[in-house]
Amino acid sequence: MRRQHEVPEGRLVIGAVGRLSGEKAFGQLIRATHQLIHKGLDVELWIAGEGDGPGGRDDLQKLIDYLGLAGRVKLLGFVQDTIELYQAMDLFVLSSLREGLPNVVLEAMAMGVAVVSTRVAGIPRLIEDGKNGILCPPGDVNELAAAMQRPLADETLRSQLATAGRRIIESQYGFARRMSKVRGVYDRVLGISQEIPPPQNGAAAATGSASS
Repeated sequence: MRRQHEVPEGRLVIGAVGRLSGEKAFGQLIRATHQLIHKGLDVELWIAGEGDGPGGRDDLQKLIDYLGLAGRVKLLGFVQDTIELYQAMDLFVLSSLREGLPNVVLEAMAMGVAVVSTRVAGIPRLIEDGKNGILCPPGDVNELAAAMQRPLADETLRSQLATAGRRIIESQYGFARRMSKVRGVYDRVLGISQEIPPPQNGAAAATGSASS
């Protein structure tokens, strides 16, 4: 994708994924990227997703044109191969004003991409600031730009965050662990003893899930 989008050698790619709407605050992310470029960082921003209305594609494109960021901020629309997209990123940023625990953050960390995120909802339970990601308050362009600058300007930090992020996904958010947690919720709701062993094969597990 870097070749496809003609990313110059040495330039860092900031990535974001989500519905183009106001609560995702992509406009603030574009403004933060604009600040970093004016500080001399050689970066560009890719935003993958679709959406109309306030904060949607038309509004974002107008902002890009107003700030003179054509060629530095790219609205990719729907991207089928998100694995290739994450592989092309140097930094993933979640700029949202409101979220739960979005899968896009889990996906980026699982793919070994350093993450900067606003401190919203379940994110601080996943990301420890400065350890496996960088956190900043939502709704503040200057704070977002400063948070992004830390790993973008420090390749060692960026690598450390990426490695630690991958590690936390493997240990706490892998598929088997997540399914075990889901099963625990069903067991508690149904009053089933936690001592009952799980099904011994995939077919039994599927049957049990369907009947629940």
